[in-house]
Order: sequence, then C-alpha cells, then structure tokens
Amino acid sequence: MFNITDPLCEGQISYNYYSCYQMATSKLFTIQFALQHDKISGH
Repeated sequence: MFNITDPLCEGQISYNYYSCYQMATSKLFTIQFALQHDKISGH
C-alpha cells in the first residue's frame, strides 16, 4: 500500500501522483466505483 504522503507522490503532480494515488486507493476506488455504479443502475 502506497501512502499519499510518499516522496514519489510529491513534486511531479501528473503521472507519478496519479499512479501513486491509484495504487494507494486501488481497492477503495474499485469498491466506491462498484457502489456508485450499483446506485446509478439500481436507482
């Protein structure tokens, strides 16, 4: 698990930040996306 406060995330706010953020919240993002998709589809 990568932390947002990781040195790789700081400095270049483009690919590194996006990559680190995505890797840090891969599971959480997947869960949120699934829940949102379920709400949109179910609603």
